[in-house]
Amino acid sequence: FIAVPLISRGATLGVLTIASGRDDLVYGPADVALAEEFGRRAAVALDNARLYDSAQRAIRAREDLVAVVSHDLKNPLATIFMNVKILGRKLPPPETAPELHTPLDRIKRAGERMDRLIRDLLDLARIDAGHLVIEPAPEDAHALLAEALETVREPAAAKSIRLDLSAPELPPVRCDHERILQVLSNLLGNAVKFTPEGGDIELRAERRGDEVLFAVKDSGPGIPPEQLGSIFNRYWQAKETAHQGTGLGLSIAKALVELHGGHICVDSKPGAGSTFYFTLPI
Repeated sequence: FIAVPLISRGATLGVLTIASGRDDLVYGPADVALAEEFGRRAAVALDNARLYDSAQRAIRAREDLVAVVSHDLKNPLATIFMNVKILGRKLPPPETAPELHTPLDRIKRAGERMDRLIRDLLDLARIDAGHLVIEPAPEDAHALLAEALETVREPAAAKSIRLDLSAPELPPVRCDHERILQVLSNLLGNAVKFTPEGGDIELRAERRGDEVLFAVKDSGPGIPPEQLGSIFNRYWQAKETAHQGTGLGLSIAKALVELHGGHICVDSKPGAGSTFYFTLPI
């Protein structure tokens, strides 16, 4: 018989024994070398399988934890939103009592940020576990763009930002309406965040072969070249706005676009604004 250790990353995982009951079979140096090589490969495969199983268990545990925590947070959050709405109706008009409406608006915005964080964490856990499901259907691309633009009209108006929609006749796109609306809202929300007062944001789309190319262009400060490779990474944030979000939005947007069979990228130069592109199949 030949016995060889199964060693991976400096740890002995076990022993591989090869034996024969035949009297006329004698193992030689070549057989030992073959057994040692087979043992090395078997050890790597065994170690990889253990690491994969451990990673899957960790992902499932995190997904369960996020689901439980988010469920427990959503109930009191719904109570906060409901009571903010009730108080807003009972208070005097904002013009006559701004000192009362200002803290109420702060509570509402804080609640909205918390709700967005919960949704982002849930999406992230589902993406990691491979449980994020999309339901593609034919969608009117122009209507989708107009709906997305409405989600940022109020914050854009607060900064006197001009919004422009440019979308010539487009074929229907195949997508999950809510998920692509989430992508567009995220890109537009970032554009509003980085565009200075009085700036411009352009939302446009055009057909490119079997795809529709969407673009969100802002007149903000642009992205430094050394940061372009990191912006779709999880938890990455620009230092100037690190307090305004979680750094998950762009990584989730990338995952959602790729689930639809599209791709996403950015073109930016310091001082010349940024343009985010993504594609969807027609």
